Amino acid sequence: MKLPTLIKTNFLSREKRFFAHCQLPDGTAITAHCANTGSLRGVLDRNPAFAYVHHNPSPTRKLAYSLELMELADGTLTGVHTGRTNPLAAEWLAAHYPNHTLKPEAAYDNFTQEEMVESKEAKTRFDFLLTDEKGQRTWVEVKTVTCIDDERNSMFPDAVSTRGQKHLHTLIHATQNGDSALQLYMIMRDDTKAFRSASEIDPAYAAALKEAQKAGVQILALQHKVTPTALTFTKALPLSV
Repeated sequence: MKLPTLIKTNFLSREKRFFAHCQLPDGTAITAHCANTGSLRGVLDRNPAFAYVHHNPSPTRKLAYSLELMELADGTLTGVHTGRTNPLAAEWLAAHYPNHTLKPEAAYDNFTQEEMVESKEAKTRFDFLLTDEKGQRTWVEVKTVTCIDDERNSMFPDAVSTRGQKHLHTLIHATQNGDSALQLYMIMRDDTKAFRSASEIDPAYAAALKEAQKAGVQILALQHKVTPTALTFTKALPLSV
């Protein structure tokens, strides 16, 4: 995926998760919108020196800049704009599922009335629905991954994610109803060697991911090379669920 023209700035701080304070090359201080509302553990705690921002002024936007990439002290670039993840996943799905129709933002509502009351997970909205020529459905949920541990394993989530737990439980339900399910983790950095669930951060999510794998939900962690001009899929990482 080609990125828009980015400006390399000095990273100063992040405020309230939504705001990144930066300094332009001419010394001007700016505030960029941060679309990633996670903790950015594995990024902010690794001394990011620079931030790459996109200048996109609009009458409908409060902030004229958007945070796209972070450059760590060791030079590693990490993609932190969650709005890039689904289009990137759509490119990968189109290339790897050529005989399927691809529908974005699909609502899964195949629960009985009793199950709706019990699970409270009716009409879960997934990122994509793949349908093959025979009508077999595959529900796809996509997660952005920027967090790593000290052993260079990428991991998810970087904060407790009850919404993520709900997605996994509904993917399990889909497989039990005869559909297929795919959980995609988009690794937005290329300095990691494997993927694992962050059980020390969200043990309930880690347990749900193990349950999903046993239930037949396909789990893929796709690593990407990040540059100031593009995000490029490189390989699927080994899993340690």
